[in-house]
Amino acid sequence: MTFHSGGYAASAHEREQLSLVQQQLDTIERLAARAKVARTSEPNERYRFDYSRLIQDIQRIRHGVQGYLSPSRAQPRDPAEFIGDYR
Repeated sequence: MTFHSGGYAASAHEREQLSLVQQQLDTIERLAARAKVARTSEPNERYRFDYSRLIQDIQRIRHGVQGYLSPSRAQPRDPAEFIGDYR
């Protein structure tokens, strides 16, 4: 039995689509990093966007997609929950 080194995704089309998802995650992460640097903190702000938490969640999604495309083992793993609340 021979496995394609590209991963175990169901089809070439699915691998292509997930590759696009990864590119979009890279773009979102760059935009979030820029917004974090450009933000201006007002002393009276009640809520602040949690960019660090957002970036952690983006990385978690990226690792999940990469793990699907190139799994390190055959068994399913326990999914980690997203942190979610960004303010």
